[in-house]
Amino acid sequence: MKVIAFGDSIASGQYVSPQHAWVTHLGLALPDDLVMNAGYSGDTTRLALERMHHDVSAHQPDILIVQFGLNDCNVWDGQVRVSFEGFRSNLAEIVARAKLARTVLVTNHRPNRTTDYNARARSYNRIIRLVASANGLPLVDMEPLEVPLLDGIHPAPDGHRAYADAIIPAVKALIR
Repeated sequence: MKVIAFGDSIASGQYVSPQHAWVTHLGLALPDDLVMNAGYSGDTTRLALERMHHDVSAHQPDILIVQFGLNDCNVWDGQVRVSFEGFRSNLAEIVARAKLARTVLVTNHRPNRTTDYNARARSYNRIIRLVASANGLPLVDMEPLEVPLLDGIHPAPDGHRAYADAIIPAVKALIR
């Protein structure tokens, strides 16, 4: 099996050593499978669509784990980087482009930032749940879980372990 984690800095493991990233834990839990990390810090779903062919489709994964949202809901120049509707549309397009890959969507943990940012993150998680439901996809819901953070957004090593502990069973269920 070929598994690709497609996401932002949460998937890439920003601020932790590679051995602590949740994608690394996933690879160790699936020793007979190839697990690739296509997480890029700062990415939004809009940027992800631009790189999806090179980083995902060209590798023809059997399983695709999609984790985005915390950059999409970030505000730049008084506007969210990607609107609610744009996020929903982009996420739906990522799912559609995944084609033959079995796709798992992952919500984000609760950030510890401003009240406005935290509320936007919850709204984007609702969109992820809606897209998963509309497409009959497995969902790993990180929002209700305790995820230790380094800076209010990025998981600490124990936070990556929490992601791995939640994602590994969902992926193993697809491999059976």
